[in-house]
Amino acid sequence: MQGAPKLPFLSLEDALDWKRRAKDDYVPGKELNDGQYLDRLKNRHHVSVPWPVMIFLSRLANLSGQIFLIDDSASMKSHWKHVVLLFEALSYMVKDVGPDGFDLWFTGPGKPLRNCRTTTVPLHAVQYRKQQGTTDIVTKLDPIFQDYLDVLKKPRSGVLARLSKPIMPLSLYILTDGLWEKNCNPVPLVEGFARKLENLGEVKSKVGIQFISFGEDPVGLDRMELLDSGLIVHL
Repeated sequence: MQGAPKLPFLSLEDALDWKRRAKDDYVPGKELNDGQYLDRLKNRHHVSVPWPVMIFLSRLANLSGQIFLIDDSASMKSHWKHVVLLFEALSYMVKDVGPDGFDLWFTGPGKPLRNCRTTTVPLHAVQYRKQQGTTDIVTKLDPIFQDYLDVLKKPRSGVLARLSKPIMPLSLYILTDGLWEKNCNPVPLVEGFARKLENLGEVKSKVGIQFISFGEDPVGLDRMELLDSGLIVHL
């Protein structure tokens, strides 16, 4: 957009260097270059930061509002080293922004790791995850969306409302090459989710979905482009 301010860029290498220095120095909350953006995230819970992803940070009642969904199909095997590095950096950046940490899902079999407040266990889970089979990403997006809708639908009035946690935005980071099963199409699911949010009277800014693309396969890139800018209903 013409005239828009140029936002700072943070490389993966710099983010990992910051993470490792912060751990070595044992300084909680050690400042990151352009760390004012993390401060804004803590205060507003939902703001974009330019890096390989647009980072939307938040928390939910009973669920972490920060969710990683990682494609662990066979086609991701050649990208796994970069998946691990990116997850290492991102998860460390977001783990302390809210009290509920983050959730880690894989597209393959298994239950998610919920409310991760440290990165050691989830990072090991990613490092040693076997890449196999194919991906129907809809099978994992659907329960993630439904969990959030269930939270929004819970009655929140009277004493229970005052004691319960506020419902904050959902932030979903999807790491994938877009090479899903032939008939896998998440577009109707995402559009339907947006309409359900509207029907509940929730503003669209309550949800941030970022597909983080790996590889250069034309089919995968076309799918990422459609999901990024071609949806009829934008979250």
